[in-house]
Amino acid sequence: MGSKTPVSILQEMMTRMGTAPKYDLIFDGSGTHTAEFRYKVYANNVSAIGSGRSKKEAKHEAARVALERLSLSQIEDSQPQEEPVEIVTPYKDKIQENAIGELHDMCATNDIPMPEYELVEEKGAPHEKIFTFVCSVSKQKEVGIGRTKKQAKQLAAYSMMNRLKESLADVLTELKEERHVEPDNDNFEQAIAKYMATIGTPRRKFRLNRSPSKYENFFADVPQDFIDAAVKVLKEIPVPKNENERKELDVDWMLQLTRVMECLNASTMLMPGKHMKNGNKCLFLQINLSTEASFFGVGKSADEAIQDAAYSALVFINIQLRNVKKAHDLA
Repeated sequence: MGSKTPVSILQEMMTRMGTAPKYDLIFDGSGTHTAEFRYKVYANNVSAIGSGRSKKEAKHEAARVALERLSLSQIEDSQPQEEPVEIVTPYKDKIQENAIGELHDMCATNDIPMPEYELVEEKGAPHEKIFTFVCSVSKQKEVGIGRTKKQAKQLAAYSMMNRLKESLADVLTELKEERHVEPDNDNFEQAIAKYMATIGTPRRKFRLNRSPSKYENFFADVPQDFIDAAVKVLKEIPVPKNENERKELDVDWMLQLTRVMECLNASTMLMPGKHMKNGNKCLFLQINLSTEASFFGVGKSADEAIQDAAYSALVFINIQLRNVKKAHDLA
């Protein structure tokens, strides 16, 4: 059985179909402390995203995920498959070891069904077995192919994590329709009013000195040079004196939050909420650092809701960073 890279196998497969894969570099982390690159590949009727510490690694990972999705399509259509060629990415040893655990946490955090794993294929001589696992979350399915059951299962979980990161909003919408949950609008608006009364005022004076270690943990795994870069960006962002001034300022708060997140090498996730009686849109914005924090946004349009949540997140991060600085100064 031959050994080829994902990029070469995908190229050969698409050539036989009379087409070619298309790769787009969607994130270039050149010059950052921890370089990361992301490629998106389009092949036949599937697309996939791969990330890595180099452009080549990200490209191989994107091709590998695309091949697994094409393989899953063949399994579901019950089409006869060719004798498999072993797909060996030069970066296979760098696949994260605890993808199963991280996928479990992602599902628990977003209140979606826990992943299910099924061994669907086992081929090869005893000394060169190839295992194929399918990971299912709701209606989503991903395939993992490896030399051991553990490796195949981890790869299936890793691919599913990438799938959910791409389409979490769609999955949540599907689940809502399946569950047929009718929201109690009165209770929902009461909950929103209570939430806004508690944390909706951006410059409320929290007594952060009561337990500084609790807040310092929010940046526990963030290198100091990342924090310094974020503080520098925060100092460039205008600080409104009141809510009216905030609305008058021509500032894209989501763009500013993205700048800060890039400094911290962190990510954000937007999750749509239910529509309110008065027609306003609402959503939750989640930021992931050493721990997770979510922020509620509301507005007449989706963009206004996003800007509202992003501003709350910026205020929170600014307060937390000041607290961390005070703790360091006192140390």
